[in-house]
Amino acid sequence: MRTQTYTQMLKEYGEGYWDPGDEMERNETLPKYNYSLIVEGEYMELDNLNKWIKKNIGEDYGETIYYSKTGYDFCFIEIFSNHSDYIFKIEEAVPRIYSTYPNAHPKPLIERSIGYDDHVKYKEGDEDAIVM
Repeated sequence: MRTQTYTQMLKEYGEGYWDPGDEMERNETLPKYNYSLIVEGEYMELDNLNKWIKKNIGEDYGETIYYSKTGYDFCFIEIFSNHSDYIFKIEEAVPRIYSTYPNAHPKPLIERSIGYDDHVKYKEGDEDAIVM
């Protein structure tokens, strides 16, 4: 899971693949909030990020939009808030969150994505890591 810019996100979707409905939802949401952060990742990672947000920031952080898939169980989300400190905390946490895949074969995996089908494995003893 990694943060991206709006321009990087559009480039990842490619010419003609950015869903007009996603753009409309984004344009309706932007005026309500002062800050936003775009995150790219696998669904499980993004769900874990949402759990982290609710636990460490609270339910009232703002709003999250899930955009159309860019790959199998892979997409962008945009997190909106009126609190810059919330966005800063989330941005700091994103590259530190590792997801546990208990049903991976031959053994469970703990890793995070850094793009579609590109992963970094958790290193035992990484004190900055947030393992979920």
